[in-house]
Amino acid sequence: MKKILIPLLLLASIVTCTAQETSPEEKINKNQIGLNATFFITQFLSLNSGPVNQSPYALTYRRMLTENRAFRFGLGATFQKLNNNSNFINTQSQLVNVDTRVGIEFQKQMSKRWRAYTGIDAIFGYSKNEFTSNNGFDLVTTINTIKSFGGGPVLGLFFLVNKNISLSTESTLYMTYSDITNEDVFQTIPGNSREKDNALNLGIVVPTTIYFNFMF
Repeated sequence: MKKILIPLLLLASIVTCTAQETSPEEKINKNQIGLNATFFITQFLSLNSGPVNQSPYALTYRRMLTENRAFRFGLGATFQKLNNNSNFINTQSQLVNVDTRVGIEFQKQMSKRWRAYTGIDAIFGYSKNEFTSNNGFDLVTTINTIKSFGGGPVLGLFFLVNKNISLSTESTLYMTYSDITNEDVFQTIPGNSREKDNALNLGIVVPTTIYFNFMF
């Protein structure tokens, strides 16, 4: 747990030196946009955390419904395309991945600068990975498609830098159901194949992801 929280605690100590004072009695901003800053923070602080399961959401949004209750939304996307021409075999791979979540959270002021929250999310995911190879005899494309949905509880913590900026991290426990399709497509040779499967997963994300939040 010490390694999990050290990026947030160290950065919180740095920004506290220059942050303006904020009174908890001030009016709470109703909108909040968050940016996943984990990569930049770990590079800046030279932390080697090793392979950990981080949140896939690069952008988040919150809308305060009441003083302590908020609607929450998260979005993350990845696109990657690679080409390789070697040993007389041409290959191309393309990956598209989209993750989104919607939920509700309940917040509680713990101290002047610390605010905790808990809530529940519904999550949706889509992933498509295409790998194409040309061995000189035929063009073969292998397609892996995953559609998933699920949800679960969330527990998190805010550090209030000032009335407009905060840092946050959270842990989630999501149950997901996935439809999986694997398909091999041949350009000239007959015999395309297609297989379908499904999976039920329970996954936990520990609080290793840090967000910069802008409130207005």
